[in-house]
Amino acid sequence: AAGGSGEGPGLTGRDLCFLLWSAARVDGWANEAFAKSAAEEVCRRGASTLSVQDLNTLSQSLSSLGPFFHKALRVVTNEAARRGLSSSFTARDQAAILTALAKARLRGSALHAELRALAAASGAALAGARATLRVAVRALAQSWPGFVSEPSDAQLLFDAVAATRPWVQAPHQELVHLAAGLGTLGVVLDAESSASLERELEGVAPSTFSSEELSQLVGGILSLGLAHSCLRSAAGTLLARARGGEGDKAEGGEGAVDVRAVGDGFAKALRRSPQEASMALLSVLAAEHGPVAPAAPQDSREAAWLPGVSPAARSASGSGGGCGGSCCKCCSCCCCICGNCGCCGNCGCCCCCNCCNCCSDCCQCSS
Repeated sequence: AAGGSGEGPGLTGRDLCFLLWSAARVDGWANEAFAKSAAEEVCRRGASTLSVQDLNTLSQSLSSLGPFFHKALRVVTNEAARRGLSSSFTARDQAAILTALAKARLRGSALHAELRALAAASGAALAGARATLRVAVRALAQSWPGFVSEPSDAQLLFDAVAATRPWVQAPHQELVHLAAGLGTLGVVLDAESSASLERELEGVAPSTFSSEELSQLVGGILSLGLAHSCLRSAAGTLLARARGGEGDKAEGGEGAVDVRAVGDGFAKALRRSPQEASMALLSVLAAEHGPVAPAAPQDSREAAWLPGVSPAARSASGSGGGCGGSCCKCCSCCCCICGNCGCCGNCGCCCCCNCCNCCSDCCQCSS
């Protein structure tokens, strides 16, 4: 097939799906003539006769094959939008097609048409529109976090979110991913929408989620500018786990969690550097739970991310030199994590008293 045209009177739509599926999974086949001919045949025939399963498979394959195949991807996803994602596709199929659009980063595509349709949904169609938008937000946050860089794209997404409020009656697992995704995308919520989302988040039980999910949730809440009351249970659970008070139950683990992974997830959700994100998280934890007493870490990697760690562990983690006693000269805690003090010009180093009077041996701070 590698040297053939990819066309023929006996070639069905399903055959084209299999050809392109194979090309997407075998190294080098994307450059073969048969793959390009198959994509051109999809454009020539159109996608109106393809099943939902075939649309799903083709969208995933074409989005992985490179820019040459994006014309065929538009044909496939435009057909999916014409049928109506929220009315004709299962949640799994919606996720596949929306993820394909986000992965290929197709502007002016079926994604725009779908967002307009979601924003106009009402009545009985609203529940389906909310579910579809939750899928879209997660797909965009994971594959195209810069989607809102274009004002027109941002407005489409903001309008759809404001009109449908996709968090209403959302399963808690989806609600956590939605809040994190909205934060990652930089969605701007009006006061009424913020209050509505805050009410939904009050019912979330943090013990049922992994620490990485909780860290992304906290980052999303901060990015969206929601009330800090939404942070109390999530931040408290993260703090307890990080200090070894409880295992990561959602992950089936025991003891303290891998806090570096938590910090990385938090940084991604908050769209800041890991150091800035860890400082923000410390400030939230301290504000909501009070000063944190030093405690021995379960793993030296914790030292760069959360309070309650020894100076020796902090030094081992690479976030500053070890000090013989407390880091903060004001409140005598040892929670400073601002290694080499990139933050001192803008905010306090100490997560307990918010001063910037850390000892030079600990974080090499000139302030």
